[in-house]
Amino acid sequence: MFSVMPYVEIDGIRTIKDSEIKNLFVRTQQDGLVETVFYDGFIRTADDFLLLMKHNFTFLWVLKDCEQTVGYMWLDRVEGKAARQHYCTFKEYWGKAVEIGKFVLDKVMALQNDDGFVFEVLIGIVPEWNKKAVDFSVKCGGVNAGVIPNVIWNGYTKQTENAVLIHYTRRA
Repeated sequence: MFSVMPYVEIDGIRTIKDSEIKNLFVRTQQDGLVETVFYDGFIRTADDFLLLMKHNFTFLWVLKDCEQTVGYMWLDRVEGKAARQHYCTFKEYWGKAVEIGKFVLDKVMALQNDDGFVFEVLIGIVPEWNKKAVDFSVKCGGVNAGVIPNVIWNGYTKQTENAVLIHYTRRA
């Protein structure tokens, strides 16, 4: 049974301990995914990751299968009812990644506030070389809108690179 745990602050107390958030990065590192998930090179340590997730305009959800943490998704660069979406599933759960991805995307796209739905579109900018992530995104319901040349910075190769623009729209 899948669930999502939002990482939020309620009355000054976070819903998830700092050590657990840092452990998400450690697991990403153990799976050899840091240079893929954080290709821009700005997030290189668990402390960097924690600071990013605590930023006022970053919204993190920890993904669970029963009690097991299977990955995480976060949104940033919110503008109106649009946001940039980022996703990481730990390797041992890649067989369930699409099912988990669809679940969390449906949950996030169903969020509402006084102005109606919080998000109308989520945008992914995926390095063109990351074919698995592009395929995963499309299988989760994203639309491949094409390649944008030189749109991302790869902090490891020290070059700009092409990326695929993926968008998810809220289902009626």
